[in-house]
Amino acid sequence: AVDLEQGRNGSPCLPRETAPAPLPDLRPRTSPPAQAAAIEGALDVIRTEPHRRQRLRELAKRVRSELRRRGWLDPTLPDQRIATPIVPLIVGKAHLALELSEYLLECGLFVPAIRPPAVARNTARLRVSLRADLEDVDVDQLLEALDRWPGRLTGKATTSYHDTVASG
Repeated sequence: AVDLEQGRNGSPCLPRETAPAPLPDLRPRTSPPAQAAAIEGALDVIRTEPHRRQRLRELAKRVRSELRRRGWLDPTLPDQRIATPIVPLIVGKAHLALELSEYLLECGLFVPAIRPPAVARNTARLRVSLRADLEDVDVDQLLEALDRWPGRLTGKATTSYHDTVASG
């Protein structure tokens, strides 16, 4: 903003730059009560229900093992990564990731497609998110749906991780 300085006789004489007043910082300094309660509840579950984490590790290991056996995962991934509950199912082309995600949704499974620019070109994938409350039947449903996916059966999609990498 430009302010005009007043001369001795009250008339404007020289422009003077004035900095705008800083805005107050209105960001909260603490977590809202509901968020703090949710965090505390989550920490209580971690402390008192270790079987949930164990179940999640078992599910992750089973899903990765089955997907690797069926050609959906890179067989060279180190075993240390089997405990993570997020399993990237690399499909390759973005339109195929969308098709597979929509097919799985029709099968009753929510497995979102992750496409460029979130991932590199030709590495589109599905994000399989596991939870401790999933039953074995839920995992079976996912694996069976992947086995039946028409795109894989017709050859329009890659049939294995190595085909995805080779065609990339």
